[in-house]
Amino acid sequence: METFAENMELLADIFELLFQKIPRGIFEPFAIGAVVGGFFSLLFSRRYKYFFFFFWGAILFMLAWRLAILIISSRYTSFLIYPAVILTVYACFEAGRQLKKRTRISRTFCRLLPLLILSGIALGCLGKTFHWDPYEYHREGAYLTIREQMKKYDKIQVLVSNGDARRTKYYTGAVTRDIPDVTTKVLQQEVRNFKSADTVLLLDVIESAAAPMLTKEELGVPESAEWERIYSSYTNRKERRKHNIYRYRIRVP
Repeated sequence: METFAENMELLADIFELLFQKIPRGIFEPFAIGAVVGGFFSLLFSRRYKYFFFFFWGAILFMLAWRLAILIISSRYTSFLIYPAVILTVYACFEAGRQLKKRTRISRTFCRLLPLLILSGIALGCLGKTFHWDPYEYHREGAYLTIREQMKKYDKIQVLVSNGDARRTKYYTGAVTRDIPDVTTKVLQQEVRNFKSADTVLLLDVIESAAAPMLTKEELGVPESAEWERIYSSYTNRKERRKHNIYRYRIRVP
């Protein structure tokens, strides 16, 4: 059973890498273009087969090397931007060539299509570059808060929602554990099950911005216990979700 669970966890990590971290790290249009370009390279690139054999070998080597040292953030997949751009450009021009070859669409349109697609992607890149998000570094603020708590208290355990426990441990060095997406029930269960008087419990969670802070009575913990929100930031400029850190500590008389 343990082996099965480990295999499922590995499979989940691979899916997260392929469908979340890599697209976020190299900009989604390039991720899509790279997939299309890779598909075209297998179907139509007989003339350049040796180039693509080397090209795909280099990509797989870089990816395997990064996996070996553990990809914990999208930024660690940014090295794939170079092959992604090449494959995207190839996909655009190959699409125009195949349309001209296999359809009766105007030759002028087939020649212009790759330039139009690439122009749209370039505009998207410019828009993303100048799209300033005042809450872009909310995670860094949370890591700083946790490190400050580690200086203040000898023993700290951090419960992290949204599957970010491994990343939080990497950047803070704290003892971490994943919990499900946070709800009132999850917070109540985790706080009530925590019994260690010599350890401080931090709950690092992403929740709705409209969610009120639970009181001690709602959590069902002793009035003498310490329950405080020590960090709060919106996760993006839409201001619909908040990144909060709560501190729970049992006070011994």
